[in-house]
Amino acid sequence: MSIKNASPIIPAKKIVLLKPIPLDSIGGGILEVASTGSEKDRPQVGEVLAIGSGKVPVEINVGDRVAYGRYADTRFLIKGNEYVFVKFDDILGVIK
Repeated sequence: MSIKNASPIIPAKKIVLLKPIPLDSIGGGILEVASTGSEKDRPQVGEVLAIGSGKVPVEINVGDRVAYGRYADTRFLIKGNEYVFVKFDDILGVIK
């Protein structure tokens, strides 16, 4: 698979670059996460900006919104914008 990229940052193999999206900003009742007893344990959602060159276990494309585990990411800021790196295996699914 070749690198799919809509970002100046190219992720390493088996890594996806995401822009975090607040769960409550996904309107229309499309995604509602059951209460786990703790707000901090809720999964996260992000928009795919770039995909590394490793084999992707699920069809993921730049622009997709994906859910990933709460503590599965590495966060960083570039010019005041937050981004996250997530391993392919930590992506829970694609939100259609």
